[in-house]
Amino acid sequence: MKTAVFSTSKTIKRFLAASLAAFLCAFALAAADTEPAYAADAQAGAGSGMLQAQDPTTAPISTGGTWKKSGNQWWYKLDWRTQTILGTDLDYPTDCWLSIGGKRYSFNSQGYMRTGWATINGKRYYFGSDGAMRTGWVKPSTNWYYLGSDGAMKTGMQDIDSKTYYLTESGAMYKGWRMVSNKWYYHNGSGAMAKGWTTVKGKRYYMDSVTGAMKTGEQTIGTKKYYFRSTGEVYTGWRMISNKWHYYKSSGEMATSWCKVKGKWYYLHPTTGVMQTGLMTKVGKTYYLRSTGEMYTGWRMTNNKWYYHDGSGVMKTNTWVQGKYWVDSNGVWTR
Repeated sequence: MKTAVFSTSKTIKRFLAASLAAFLCAFALAAADTEPAYAADAQAGAGSGMLQAQDPTTAPISTGGTWKKSGNQWWYKLDWRTQTILGTDLDYPTDCWLSIGGKRYSFNSQGYMRTGWATINGKRYYFGSDGAMRTGWVKPSTNWYYLGSDGAMKTGMQDIDSKTYYLTESGAMYKGWRMVSNKWYYHNGSGAMAKGWTTVKGKRYYMDSVTGAMKTGEQTIGTKKYYFRSTGEVYTGWRMISNKWHYYKSSGEMATSWCKVKGKWYYLHPTTGVMQTGLMTKVGKTYYLRSTGEMYTGWRMTNNKWYYHDGSGVMKTNTWVQGKYWVDSNGVWTR
């Protein structure tokens, strides 16, 4: 009988011990999967040796872990190897960068994954909705921003993929006209600084091919001459310089030699572009250009003498005109 009682008592003790062990195990597992502590606990963890990676380029690489969500915020439960790398007793990272699956993440003082814009050690970074740090061009809302390979937001003049951009103090990409040191520059719709010929609202401009500065006044581009107004637009049409007329084509190029304007032919000096008038001989052919510059055709009287210019403007000599008028070697109608 005593043996039975003893045996029953022993069984009860074993049952209680097993129950207590199971409870403690469950408690330990639950504690191991709890969400991050608040700032005070995090600071305590940091003080206990958390490796504080202050730059994404030096972010330690996680050897393993699990993403957890508390409310609408995510945190990362570290495996024991990553805890060792970070030198912390906490099972989640705080106030540091961490590389997970080839992407870089930043965690705040409470251990939660950052998203959106964040200023860290004086630099601006942008994190996607997935928490991964972004690089290159990003457009979070209405403006474009550029983030370097280290994730830091760029400002000021930047050369990116062989093009020049201006990023404001807020980081937003600039578009449109911009004056720097009394010189105008233009950034097109993609933000790239214009160089060479560019058209803005139907008007053509020429921006320096190296600096991008807008050109004004007389310019030689390649082998052609142009004139740009003080506002930068290329000039077209007739223009008087030092009481002499010059003509600029629709492309803005200054005309030289023969040029047809509104159905009439003009001759502009082949070097200076000055409009010619009066008698002119070219390649053995004589032409007459009115005081307004138009090439003359038909009968012309000069000093009481008649001369004849055919449809191409050439003065006829030593030939019958219209089958019944003779003009001599000087082009004078004699009979």
